Amino acid sequence: MIFAHNLILVLQKIMTIQRQNLSNDITIETKKQLFQLLNDGQYIEVLNLGASIIERFSYSSSLHSILGLTFLKINQIHKSIYHLEIALKLKPNCSQSNNYLGLALTYLKKYKDAEIHLLRAIKFNPNYHQAINNLGILYQNMEEFDKAIIFFNKATKINKYYFEAYNNIGIVYNHLGNYNKSKENFIKAISINSKSSEALNNLGATIYENYFSNGLKSESLYEAAEYLTKATEINPCYAEAFENLANIYFVLKEYQPAIKNFKSSLKFKPLSINSFENLINSLKHEGLIDEAYKFLEKEALNYDNGKIKINYTSIVYRILPTKNDIYKQRDRLIKLLDSNYNEQIRSKFGICYSSKVYPFYLSYDGLSTKQILEKQGEFFQNKLPEINLYKGDKNNLTKKKIKVGFFAKYLSDHPIPYCFLDIFLNLDQNCFDLYIFSEDTIGKNKIIKENDGKILSNVYFKIFEKSNFEKIRDAILDTKLDIMVYPEAALTIKSYYLAAHRLAKYQVALGGHPDTTGLNTVDYFISNKFNEPDNAQNNYTENLVLFDNMFISGSLDQSLKYIPKHLSFSDFEIPEGKKYYGCLQSLFKIHPDFDVILNDIISLDPDALFVFTIFPNKLALKQLLERWQKYFPNIIKHSVFLERLPHLSYLRVVELMDLHLDTIHFGMGSTAQQTLQLQKPIVSWPGSFMRGRVVSSIYEKFNFRYCPLVKDKSNYAKIAVEWANNKKLKNKFAKEISEKFNNIFPKTNNISSEFENFFKKLFKM
Repeated sequence: MIFAHNLILVLQKIMTIQRQNLSNDITIETKKQLFQLLNDGQYIEVLNLGASIIERFSYSSSLHSILGLTFLKINQIHKSIYHLEIALKLKPNCSQSNNYLGLALTYLKKYKDAEIHLLRAIKFNPNYHQAINNLGILYQNMEEFDKAIIFFNKATKINKYYFEAYNNIGIVYNHLGNYNKSKENFIKAISINSKSSEALNNLGATIYENYFSNGLKSESLYEAAEYLTKATEINPCYAEAFENLANIYFVLKEYQPAIKNFKSSLKFKPLSINSFENLINSLKHEGLIDEAYKFLEKEALNYDNGKIKINYTSIVYRILPTKNDIYKQRDRLIKLLDSNYNEQIRSKFGICYSSKVYPFYLSYDGLSTKQILEKQGEFFQNKLPEINLYKGDKNNLTKKKIKVGFFAKYLSDHPIPYCFLDIFLNLDQNCFDLYIFSEDTIGKNKIIKENDGKILSNVYFKIFEKSNFEKIRDAILDTKLDIMVYPEAALTIKSYYLAAHRLAKYQVALGGHPDTTGLNTVDYFISNKFNEPDNAQNNYTENLVLFDNMFISGSLDQSLKYIPKHLSFSDFEIPEGKKYYGCLQSLFKIHPDFDVILNDIISLDPDALFVFTIFPNKLALKQLLERWQKYFPNIIKHSVFLERLPHLSYLRVVELMDLHLDTIHFGMGSTAQQTLQLQKPIVSWPGSFMRGRVVSSIYEKFNFRYCPLVKDKSNYAKIAVEWANNKKLKNKFAKEISEKFNNIFPKTNNISSEFENFFKKLFKM
């Protein structure tokens, strides 16, 4: 609202009125009406009424004071000061106008002038608790916290029901890190005024913040959410409260309410960068990928003062909706990775090492990943300060041993050590030194224990606890390795980050995540000739090396005698009297193409019951069920989902199945080895890529005569039903597994020799 007054003329007129002792004030009734509207928060109505009478009462100190306070309430500070200065010229000793002006000047950080007016307000009215409180706010802004608390406390002594002061005390104590006193004062403020949305928000936000810094229990987050919910109910326009509430739901992994509250906050103001990232990740977790990208492109440009820590190529479907969505996602990723893509958008995204920078889930959509992962690798490496860090080992040019490094996040209870670690522990100690880098202290101790406390003298562990990326990278570099092996280069964030640097003369990837890394710093990808289709090199950015032997472990032998045979279907809450088709894989492996197969199995076998596990989480299950409900609702009626089980109980479930289904496009890995050792048949169709050919390659290499190998995908359901219902076929399979067991699962790892020969060949030894 604009008032067409010339301040100099107004001040001259005021001086004339003061000399003439003229009265030009609004009536008591008008004051009451304006203050009532003000107290009810009807600020526009106050300003409209003020505008209608300002010509008649242009020299009313009360009117200018009320208008100054109203503009202060709606954060139009300069207009507020304009009216308050007029009010004080008309009535210099007015405590209220001095108080309001002091607060307005505090907001503008004109602290000396603000202090003068606030002290005047208190001088003219020593019991003016609002002015005393505002003086506390001034000192709080000046970071003179002890003085601030003194004045806030003075205000509460004058008026023990003054909840605003208690709220302010809570803010200061929170800033000082005194959580208990902060919470105590917010609760006091709320006990006085249960409808103080600000105190409710502050209490909820304080509990949320201290959940991280003071190690509060998770129940405290629900307590904080209750206070924040009340704040938003009292003030439906309270952006900060909606944002705080949304972040709590994000931490609780309740993504739908998080999204709802982030959107409510966005109606009134942009989110903080951290909250914006949490919104995008919430949408990603809920599978709302299209919506996440729309938010990115629409909102990203609102953040001029910081990088958004989201790598947008990692925003991909975890549970694939439809084939059409797969192709749509591919086109979008390629567009985003093209160098000529909207630079304004691209420039907003920094490399973030706290979220997955590698589109891991892309490998599950049944299509070639090389083009996208190569572009992603280039995009990632271009953001790094320097990647070619290895300078060679100039001090040991005549050494006799090859130094091999091996990085794995996990050293036990994981497919990586299960399939790969023994291979390297068995390297010839006369020719190789092995350096194992990991963050898994428990795994290291387990390895030592399993080897009776004796590890070969050529094996060195370097375990990092809560280390950053650069520390691990530099430790590997300082070891001056000849060969660095990444069994899981694209499986974990740190593995991918490390592999993106040149840390050894040669760098090698293995099939812990059976797909190309797309990184030009990884020289070789080692697979085996039975696991790869024709022209497999076209699927890799690395040089593909094909071994004769397979990455197979016989370590399950030690667990077989401990499997709890007494457990039956009822112990796992599995209905009895069915034909049991086990599919104990990660739910994101279940491709939309596999839905058709499952539905066909039901058509051929009405007694079919599919047994799945809830992995990686219940959110994945929810998204999968939503897909089935939309396209194949009958699958839901023929499915059970088991919570993640202890390992031996899981093996018992494997035993109880009639047969197992290998998911198509991305099939079993280490679980195939466990299932076959238990002599259970696996129906498998060899896909177009290594990641879908593990089971079929075992059947092929060891010349199985009786196995449920599917040559034509359209026959998958028919073969599965035949094997599930034919006991003779299953017995023949079990017998053949038993006969070939020592060849399939050798006690000595022949593949270690292949690695030794390959490594020696690199150095012409």
